[in-house]
Amino acid sequence: FIVTGALDVFESWAPSVPRRLKVCLKMAMTFVSVHLATGNIAVSDSEASRLKRYRPRRMARLHHGVDTTFFNLRVKDARPTVVTVGQVNALSMRRKGIDVSIRAMAGVREQIPDARLLIVGPISEDGRRYLDELSREVDVSAIELCGEVSRERKRDLLAAAWVYSQPSLDEGFGLSVVEAMACGTVPVVTA
Repeated sequence: FIVTGALDVFESWAPSVPRRLKVCLKMAMTFVSVHLATGNIAVSDSEASRLKRYRPRRMARLHHGVDTTFFNLRVKDARPTVVTVGQVNALSMRRKGIDVSIRAMAGVREQIPDARLLIVGPISEDGRRYLDELSREVDVSAIELCGEVSRERKRDLLAAAWVYSQPSLDEGFGLSVVEAMACGTVPVVTA
């Protein structure tokens, strides 16, 4: 079987279950998974170091690649545009830093009044509620929710943008960052 980076699966599952129990369940499932697997793949040094704590049988590090014949340079929008990619739910928005990108747009718009932020990714009801809460704190008039888009539309948005924003709290490997870079879009990210 294959396990991918679903690190926050227990955060949204069973909201009444105490966080401590969710963390224990996640650790137990990770331990069992890495020991049952015939091989384990980490896509970054960060993921490799996390997996090593569980002493997997076999582990390889395989870095992501991007198809640069698909993700490539295009004409930029005339209007200053920032793009961020992630699931629009409260947990993911905090982890991916989408909330930080939204708050930062207030400062950006002081310098560049016609700048806008496009948020690409599936939108959940709790994500909409979280955005409503943010709108009471900051101006969200320059924020556009694109929702879940096709691969082609994502590429077009990344290529047309001036900046790609991903100030994640935790990220195994930011594939969208590399896709944006292949499109000639400047990434603004956390370490």
